[in-house]
Amino acid sequence: MAFNRTLKTCFSSSSSSSSSSHRWSYDVFLSFRGEDTRKKFIEDLYSTLKNAGINTFSDDDELRRGEDIATGLHSAIQESKISIVVFSKNYAASRWCLEELLKIIECRKTVWQLVVPIFYDVDPSDVRNQTGSFGKAFAKLTRPHLSNRDKVVEWRKALTTAGNLAGFRFSAKRAMSMDCIVETVVDHLGKTFNHLQSLSENMNELEIKYEQLNCQKEDVESKTKANPWPEKRRKREIELWLADVRRINVEKQSIESEVEVGKFSKCASLGELVAEKIQEVEELHQKGRSFCGLTVDASPGDEEICPTDLASTTEREMDEIHSRLRNNGVQNIIINGIGGIGNTTITDSFKNIQSINF
Repeated sequence: MAFNRTLKTCFSSSSSSSSSSHRWSYDVFLSFRGEDTRKKFIEDLYSTLKNAGINTFSDDDELRRGEDIATGLHSAIQESKISIVVFSKNYAASRWCLEELLKIIECRKTVWQLVVPIFYDVDPSDVRNQTGSFGKAFAKLTRPHLSNRDKVVEWRKALTTAGNLAGFRFSAKRAMSMDCIVETVVDHLGKTFNHLQSLSENMNELEIKYEQLNCQKEDVESKTKANPWPEKRRKREIELWLADVRRINVEKQSIESEVEVGKFSKCASLGELVAEKIQEVEELHQKGRSFCGLTVDASPGDEEICPTDLASTTEREMDEIHSRLRNNGVQNIIINGIGGIGNTTITDSFKNIQSINF
């Protein structure tokens, strides 16, 4: 098929850009009810995906002999980048299918797995609300499980979540080329997954840069709090910088909430937003490095010369000089006098005051 090369490139590039924190074994996991679809739709869908170079898991031929089936399927779901759930009339009549769906919805949240439903001769609203013939099949399954209400509630929530997802409707009565169906589905999968992977990587990078910035903020705050001169104020640029860091921490929480809600439907635009925020955090981090420990500033206003006449370097006179250093207006100290009257002694006394930077 003409689109095979595009699909192979798309999924191979997605694999190389995947987060190193999660291992992918498959491109696609297929969840379906075999007796409804296996002999027509699923076989064609599976073979077309395979022929397109997409590593697709199907429980027909992928489970190893002797492996616990439930464990094997759950692992396959978790290690798949994408799950395609084919909802058919009797899908909800299978406890097996519903347990698969629970795991798929869980992975959608925990590892950002892309979930795409295909509604095969069923209405999405019937899946969402468990009504119609789909609802009858579900009611038949759940009747013996009424004593386990928690499990039934979990199944309902998973069906409602999946029924609300953007997907594809397919009718067996409508003539449509399988190549056309798969090309449409996979084109959507490839674009969305690439955007999703980029968003995931950007969020990881943003988290690291946030941590670095907050460590820098704590360091600057500790230096200013350690200042022994209460009359001295923090430099204005540091106050503004700290305010920006506090603001960006609030924005981080907002971004995380927005990503959690819209990561699948708005992953492209969210990726751009996160990339911009990474740049802003990096700029703040670089700006913080330029402070070099100069955390206090003089009071605003015109500079004024405040001379002090000293006849000797007694303790009283030295205390007067030190008190001058505590004044917000002092920015320069000039020691003027003939040699031998104690100029060096005064200078050395400043060096012994560890909290004053010269």
